[in-house]
Amino acid sequence: MPEQGYRIAPVRLTVNNLGSQGSLASGENFGSGNTSTVVNVSAINHANLLYSDTSGGGTIAVEVSGNGSAFYKLVDMAIDLTDRQAVLSISLMGLTHIRLKAGTGFTNVIASLYGTA
Repeated sequence: MPEQGYRIAPVRLTVNNLGSQGSLASGENFGSGNTSTVVNVSAINHANLLYSDTSGGGTIAVEVSGNGSAFYKLVDMAIDLTDRQAVLSISLMGLTHIRLKAGTGFTNVIASLYGTA
């Protein structure tokens, strides 16, 4: 119970979901070393990257940038041979751009980034 003379005000939290299906890649084929579309993530703090392809196996690098031109590998995603999918939750605070870079060849890649500010 609050002390006499004080009121507890209700707090409403809202979340603005950002991102779209196929924002990084939409049915694209990547040869070894090829990169996806570069996506501006300057308004996103936390994100989930959803990935699928029809070739399966191998790794694909997630690269990030603080200025849109110099990219650095954040992590390698291992793509399972059986289900050919991967999900990665990442913190993007302070970063401005993200892209994927193929370690081996991949076909029919669909990669989507969804996040919140």
